[in-house]
Amino acid sequence: MLALVSLGLTMVYTATVYEDHEPFRKQLYSCAAALVVLILAIAVPYQFWANLSVPLWLGSLVLLGSMVATLADGLPNGLTRPNPS
Repeated sequence: MLALVSLGLTMVYTATVYEDHEPFRKQLYSCAAALVVLILAIAVPYQFWANLSVPLWLGSLVLLGSMVATLADGLPNGLTRPNPS
């Protein structure tokens, strides 16, 4: 996993090497934050996550359903889909 993250960071860096490095910095900060969250999640005992697995799964289904319901009414804020032709 670390190799894939490193590869992704390298690709973002090479894409922004001649421009502003802001996208690279954002990606780097996001990776650092994700690493901190990963270490904290590993520190929590497995049984805690096992007990929360079903509520978290149901919550993700509710969020997914709300997003589908929102998009069923049309795109928000007057957005339009691109014309494929």
